[in-house]
Amino acid sequence: MIESTIRFPVVCPKCGREQLSELPIDEVVYALNGGSDISLVATCHDVIWTATEPELHQIHEYLVVLTGGSANYSVGDGH
Repeated sequence: MIESTIRFPVVCPKCGREQLSELPIDEVVYALNGGSDISLVATCHDVIWTATEPELHQIHEYLVVLTGGSANYSVGDGH
């Protein structure tokens, strides 16, 4: 079975280049519900970092659009 994924843009903290990242939806929902951090990667400079609160909210918004609001999750203060 193919695992569902979500694609969203990330911005390299070194050069500011935007690129698409892709993660399994289940992993993102678990992380947004406080289960773990989301690690982001910028391949242009091989940089890995933990998603910041604004990045988490952006990922949350992409997830809402992708699922039509049907996924069961929350971000930080419940947004």
